[in-house]
Amino acid sequence: FDVDVREISPREVKEMYPHLNVSDVVGAVHLPLDGQCDPANIAMALAKGARQRGAAIIENIKVTKVHTRNGRVSGVSWAQGEDQGTIETDIVVNCAGMWARELGRQNGVTIPLHACEHFYLVTEPIPGLSRLPVLRVPDECAYYKEDAGKMMLGAFEPVAKPWGMDGIREDFCFDQLPED
Repeated sequence: FDVDVREISPREVKEMYPHLNVSDVVGAVHLPLDGQCDPANIAMALAKGARQRGAAIIENIKVTKVHTRNGRVSGVSWAQGEDQGTIETDIVVNCAGMWARELGRQNGVTIPLHACEHFYLVTEPIPGLSRLPVLRVPDECAYYKEDAGKMMLGAFEPVAKPWGMDGIREDFCFDQLPED
């Protein structure tokens, strides 16, 4: 796939992650060009570029329907509280996040995306913690990464449990799911 991937020794792992116990590590794989990003900043940069090229971006409204004419997008209906209206357009970018699948389904478009349960924790700030590459440990079904001076541990199951398949309430935002 022409991806720069290198096998590295436990010593090299320790150089990247000085606080890591590597006593039982026999080797690792490093992707030097791998990275992480801040999705909010990327969205803002994409929006700025789109505006510079003439796009109109309307935020904090709910698209309730995508209209079509002759098999092509012709506009959207929207709602914001009691207000509602229609915007004529020939291009729509589905930015509905975990609601994208539901919006696409209204027009027979399959969005191969669904929310799933995901467990993670974030530590308190760690003095002197620097930027670190994302550490993935497939045997543990976990990943570790630096996040604003803290460590984040994300854990997942090999067969993720889908969540919200019967719909996701509109006000859901970084909430906790019931214990399971």
